[in-house]
Amino acid sequence: MARSMRCAEPESREADQERRQEFKDSRWIFRKNRENLPAKQQARLAEMDLTHLITGVAYQMRLNLQRVYRCRTAETAQRMLSDWCHWSGARPRNWVRY
Repeated sequence: MARSMRCAEPESREADQERRQEFKDSRWIFRKNRENLPAKQQARLAEMDLTHLITGVAYQMRLNLQRVYRCRTAETAQRMLSDWCHWSGARPRNWVRY
């Protein structure tokens, strides 16, 4: 799922880029983890208005999915993944049980 989220981000970024010039050359800002961005890119991300844009929604989906991977217990991760799927509209066909 995380890989498909990363694949969806460039498409949404391109759709928004047609409307907003501030997204020019912003590809790596959305592909890298926020903590790995250089100070210049962090400042640029903070300046961008991502509200109600496809890019902003895709970026929030990615950040929220990363929180699932940081869970300490399987039960918490399963609950958070279920919440994420409900929020994002994802419909996994096969749930894997461990």
